[in-house]
Amino acid sequence: MSDPSTYDKIWQAVLGEMELIVGRASFTTWLSNTKIISIENERAVIKVPSGFSREWLEKKYNKQILESLRNFCTNVKEIQYIIGGSDKKAVDSI
Repeated sequence: MSDPSTYDKIWQAVLGEMELIVGRASFTTWLSNTKIISIENERAVIKVPSGFSREWLEKKYNKQILESLRNFCTNVKEIQYIIGGSDKKAVDSI
């Protein structure tokens, strides 16, 4: 899967579910500035705005994000969070 518009649609659906799970305040703080970059080899790569948000999502919400993501993309087995930068640089740094 390599179509950015498909990623955007999947991620918007995941974000909709996550907002219901975590509540509006937590969603705005931790998830509203995230973006899916790629889904390859059973791994989803999610861009986050900072190291602090990456750590928080990994520790607090990773399980829920993965479960929600698997509702739309069943082959995903893990999530990798990367910090900011342009989409191209972010993918190249993996």
